[in-house]
Amino acid sequence: MMFYQYSLRMLILAITIVAAYFPLARIYHSWFTKTYGPYYVASVLGSKIHDGDSVADVARHFDSHRLLNNNDSRQMKNVTEFCSRNNLRIEEHDVFYTFSIVGGGVDLMFRDGKLVNLQNNLYSDALKLSQMGNYPLPNPMLSFGFLPLYLIVAVCIVVLYSWLYRQDQSDRRRPVADETTFIQLQNNPMDRSGGSAAS
Repeated sequence: MMFYQYSLRMLILAITIVAAYFPLARIYHSWFTKTYGPYYVASVLGSKIHDGDSVADVARHFDSHRLLNNNDSRQMKNVTEFCSRNNLRIEEHDVFYTFSIVGGGVDLMFRDGKLVNLQNNLYSDALKLSQMGNYPLPNPMLSFGFLPLYLIVAVCIVVLYSWLYRQDQSDRRRPVADETTFIQLQNNPMDRSGGSAAS
């Protein structure tokens, strides 16, 4: 019965830990991108998206995105100048999207619905780029993302719960001398006869 109760509680604890991950991951992502926006954008450009990705593939790394148009003259100018400096070809039907997070953003070129002219090597060292721009740098542990940190905390919670449960069960099994036991010992005939013999 006790093992059944322990298994049921462990199952409930595991479900709670899994269910809590998703809202906490969103909160962590929002905090991280707001605090370390430039570092996050550079890390995405360096390794998480590549030429050939769709708009949706890129958008899942950002909070919002939209198509640039003639009203975004300043951004369009910056993009075309960047392409010119890096000898990147722009074709007639190419379009540009801006992808944003709370702490930053980036403008990217798409051709026939696919990402083009992204030079991942320019952003391969997100840490160095952030240092050059005097942007906030995350603790090295945070660079691995939220999941490893959450798994460590989850394992600690499970181990702690198991230890507390074993301690509780150990206390329950330990015999305790109550008042009834004390009275029985005092009224035990063996004790009275032993006392008479000694006298």
